[in-house]
Amino acid sequence: MRLPRDEEQRQKIRKNIESVAKLAFRCVKEKNHANAGRKKEYHSIESLRDTIFPKGMDNEKSNHDYCLVLEAITLLERRGLVVRDFPDQLGGFGKGHFIVYLTSIGIKSDIDDEVILLVDKPEEIVRALEEKTGDLDDVVRQYYLESLRAYQEGLYISSAICLGAASERAIHWLAESIESWSKQYQGKFKAKRHMPALIKYLSDSVIPNIFGADKNFSDELKKRLSGLGNLYRENRNEAGHPQTIDQSWLGEDQEYLLIQFRRYITTICEAIGKMI
Repeated sequence: MRLPRDEEQRQKIRKNIESVAKLAFRCVKEKNHANAGRKKEYHSIESLRDTIFPKGMDNEKSNHDYCLVLEAITLLERRGLVVRDFPDQLGGFGKGHFIVYLTSIGIKSDIDDEVILLVDKPEEIVRALEEKTGDLDDVVRQYYLESLRAYQEGLYISSAICLGAASERAIHWLAESIESWSKQYQGKFKAKRHMPALIKYLSDSVIPNIFGADKNFSDELKKRLSGLGNLYRENRNEAGHPQTIDQSWLGEDQEYLLIQFRRYITTICEAIGKMI
């Protein structure tokens, strides 16, 4: 999402506080990146307002825009991406001016394909994905949605379990689609319900046979299943049958895995689409 170019676009942005928050976060991120060597990089609420909604002659609208940006910053703060300060004196801003810094989480957070996991509504993230892939399997969709919701609330164990469930259902969805598409594979997956065995059978025998003519795609699909598919399964099992609270996927690692899931499920959906 880029800065609105005209008043019509600004009016659309004003109707969605998550959109204002994404723009504000981008502004703070870009300034931090441009001045990476400096210890303190900040924006005031006023400067963010004037960047997103350039100041005009309408003071009432300008005040309204200030409140929108302040609400957006409060959302970002609640998600742990920024923090506000209210200093007695800071350069030209002076008293009475909030300033905004990135937190350590904000500095590390990625903006992937216009998605900010801690800002966007989970339903909108899933809907945007389905615009690229077509409708997801109902079970995949529900568990992916729950994983996003849990992550945004800081419930990383729940997020890991749900993401693992979404992944395993996606692999079974692929197997069922292959079985429906080709008589050669009807009944062949029943003996391979255990996920590692199913992934190995798909990767070693089925995918090269069906998609071998497109080696790049075949290799990518096998890599997704063997790499991320096994990792999602291991994380789900580790979270669901815990031996220790020291889990590798907590926090920022879970953000990475959620981002990667978009690419993972897109590849699986592309494979299914090739058989239609």
